[in-house]
Amino acid sequence: MKKIYKIILLSLGILIFLLVAGTNMILKEIVISSLESSLNKRVSISSLWLNPFTGTLFSRNVTIWKDEKDPLLSLKSIEVNTDPFKLFGRKLSISELRLIEPTLNLINLEDESEVKKETSPQIGKSDSASQGFIKEIEVHNIA
Repeated sequence: MKKIYKIILLSLGILIFLLVAGTNMILKEIVISSLESSLNKRVSISSLWLNPFTGTLFSRNVTIWKDEKDPLLSLKSIEVNTDPFKLFGRKLSISELRLIEPTLNLINLEDESEVKKETSPQIGKSDSASQGFIKEIEVHNIA
């Protein structure tokens, strides 16, 4: 009888792992296509991982391209910690947003000079009436 329980638990563990891994592959494509359509820029993300149990989203090598060869914004990684239970109340609560090694390339079109600027840490709260599922967005810590 113990052997059956071990097999059932192992099977459930493998099923949950495959479900989470499959969801992350699909989520990456959804995020890329959503960003590209809203920004009208090409977006590349090397990897994206969402832990649905803790609400943590981690993404590596995020680049928003200005044109075919020049990046507009590049990040080594993004870490977002949210409260997944607040989503049931249609509220996206971001407790922490970390932008690791951000680089923003600004080009002055008159003299073609290039300026690189890194974003600075900020703390803020934003309430917005969204057209989608989320009615309110709350941000506590940006680093």
